[in-house]
Amino acid sequence: MKSRIIKNLFAVALMAPVMAFAVPIDGSIRMGGDASPGCSAEGIDCNLGTADSLIFGTSFVVGADGDFAPALGASTLNGTLNLTDFTIDPFSGPVTIWQIFGSPAEGGQPPLFTFSLDSLDILTQTAGQLILRGTGIVSADGFDDTAGRWSFSAQDLRGSRQINFSWSSETTQAPEPGILMLLGLGVLGLIRLRRS
Repeated sequence: MKSRIIKNLFAVALMAPVMAFAVPIDGSIRMGGDASPGCSAEGIDCNLGTADSLIFGTSFVVGADGDFAPALGASTLNGTLNLTDFTIDPFSGPVTIWQIFGSPAEGGQPPLFTFSLDSLDILTQTAGQLILRGTGIVSADGFDDTAGRWSFSAQDLRGSRQINFSWSSETTQAPEPGILMLLGLGVLGLIRLRRS
């Protein structure tokens, strides 16, 4: 009986490293540009404090690191950034809020990275400032879908409907399943040794 348990544990331990797991995305990406507040209510002064949606204008990647940087090439401006207008109040996710494509010459190509926002919190909302935080999923070919944090900050610097914004998305990695399995096997082995 003891020999069979040890053999089974050894067989599982040998199989763990050969199980195929894709790699999670690691890194962060920062964006900036212009946007306008959107208001569904009529007859109100539509500003950041009354906005229930965001409408994006000119936008660009201002920095990237980790797995995001090599995909964008030598300059983060090589990629094409698509931002999707979306409702912030009430928020109904998930919604794909940004995608990054290769250089404009690569038209028709699938996106390099996509971020889908699942949850959204409004931290500050005044006529001159809007701060949002959320969580979602970053996806890319060759990587596991990876949980990520998202932050958005907008300021009305010109006293008009046009606002400047910056935001960032960063990934948050969970422990690899194979590592968790090996850790569990080690604990089982220690328990078995203690009982012997």
